Amino acid sequence: MTTRAKLTVYSALATALASLCLTPLLTTRSWVTHAFLVIAVIAAVGAGLRRAPLYRWTVPVGQLLVLFLLILIGFAGSGSLLGGVLPGPSSLHALDHVVRSGLDDIQVYAIPAPPNPGLRLILVAAVGLVAVVVDTVAVTYRRSALAGLPLLALYSVGNGLSGDHGSWLWFALASAGYLVLLFAEGQDRVSRWGRVFHGGSRDWTSSGRVSPGGQQVGVLALVAALLLPVVLPHWDSGLLSPDSGGSSGRSSIGSATSLDPLVSLESAVTKPTNNELLTYTLDSEIADQVYLRTGALDQFDGTNWRLGSTTVNDLPSSFPAPEGLRDANLPRIEGDFQISDRLEKSWLPMPYPAASVQVPNRSDWKLDPLTRTVLPTNDRAIRGLRYHVSALDLRPTANELRTASTAPQDIRDHYTGLPQDLPPVVAQQAHEVTAKATNDYDRAMALVNWFTGPQFQYDTAVNGGTGSNAIAVFLRDRKGFCVHFASTMAAMARTLKIPSRVAVGFTPGDAKGGNVYSVTGRMYHAWPELYFSGYGWLRFEPTPSRGNQPRYTEQSTTATTAPSQQPTASAQSSGPGAAAPVSEGGVG
Repeated sequence: MTTRAKLTVYSALATALASLCLTPLLTTRSWVTHAFLVIAVIAAVGAGLRRAPLYRWTVPVGQLLVLFLLILIGFAGSGSLLGGVLPGPSSLHALDHVVRSGLDDIQVYAIPAPPNPGLRLILVAAVGLVAVVVDTVAVTYRRSALAGLPLLALYSVGNGLSGDHGSWLWFALASAGYLVLLFAEGQDRVSRWGRVFHGGSRDWTSSGRVSPGGQQVGVLALVAALLLPVVLPHWDSGLLSPDSGGSSGRSSIGSATSLDPLVSLESAVTKPTNNELLTYTLDSEIADQVYLRTGALDQFDGTNWRLGSTTVNDLPSSFPAPEGLRDANLPRIEGDFQISDRLEKSWLPMPYPAASVQVPNRSDWKLDPLTRTVLPTNDRAIRGLRYHVSALDLRPTANELRTASTAPQDIRDHYTGLPQDLPPVVAQQAHEVTAKATNDYDRAMALVNWFTGPQFQYDTAVNGGTGSNAIAVFLRDRKGFCVHFASTMAAMARTLKIPSRVAVGFTPGDAKGGNVYSVTGRMYHAWPELYFSGYGWLRFEPTPSRGNQPRYTEQSTTATTAPSQQPTASAQSSGPGAAAPVSEGGVG
């Protein structure tokens, strides 16, 4: 192999190794294979063009054209040119749509994000551009040292975005790739000089070969860069530290840690663990039935359910009255919570509706008053946290919900919105299932009974997702886990004009004795919340054999004819639907 060919191979290898630092950005790594293929094609095109009698500047131009063609074929499909083999004008429109969706996803998701086409396109295109630049600098213009700049940019962006998901391994691989590239360039220079004079000193060259001195320096520098951070002290404070300075009053949600709970939940549900995430005590006789809610996702754009709020408040000592609850003068449930170090980047788990929360440092947390979601302002806020929660003990009856008045128009407008491209099967199935129901409560129960019936199967092996297409596939195959059941029931409820949203959190913990409960990784869960006037947002459980059914879903023998004047605080008698056992295979 010629030295030029070695340079081509090593430049592609250096780019591939540096691109691995981007793998923590998405929940899956399937896009890496696509990126490696693009790197290989760009290297091959460069090698071929450099053999032709062309100007050197034409090589990167040709590589960029090939990169654009690969992106079109990979993400927009084939078009009408050459019998549908090459992309046509329609592919450009499709590519524009994918790029726009990717840019929107960047604003919505936190790390790790779902492998949506737009995000995969951005990553593959970025790696391809870096591959062109590295190949141009290192091989076409033979300036390998300068090729470290685009490689450094690729590593810095990937490592900076991944945050705690990053690893020293990515730095080691990227650095090793760069050192190999420099070594190849050294051999290339020697080969172009011919046999080099070698005197008595062994520090220069010997018999036309590069002395190992430079290689040793590079390897030692790499080892030092990896080991020094281990022995040097770590400083968290500084001008750019998130803890320096502060803000008060209403602030942008960007000041709170952004994350996509459904993406994290999907990963946890499909790969459950027995790691203890938190322990708690609750002074309630129904403590073994209380879900720990971390938040609610109230906006559905056809691709994902997400938190629709654009602003958050400083965490108050007492929360505002729950949305839709007529009488907040209810008994309280008091609970003490202890988070383990294994729970990372989570919104605060609490019984719903929480009335107040006591945390050691309120500046570490923000409140979204609309969904009563408490968000951390930094990644370290949740680890090892001890806190106390006071929650309202709301226990309506089935008859009270059956006769609840219609939700206010502003609630209906906000919580029944659906995307225009929602598949018609969602509304058709919802109306078919609830055809015999005459009120919102009975419609909700018809959906719950349908989902928990024998026609649906709990299966974590199916693909995740909460978008319109995922809902349609779920209704067709009738297989899925909690994310599918919760998002689909919420969407179907919205087609029936029942205000709904998707809640995330944990099912009740396992009793450890002494009124102490333990929550493990198998208890991650999602469920729909539906709105009833006078009672606010209430939990329903459509996922079969998971969690437990709330007491108000027990069917009463007779329906009342007038709305109750206030929610009921007393406990209801147990019944067949009161507590379905949690499967040993994990909740979700």
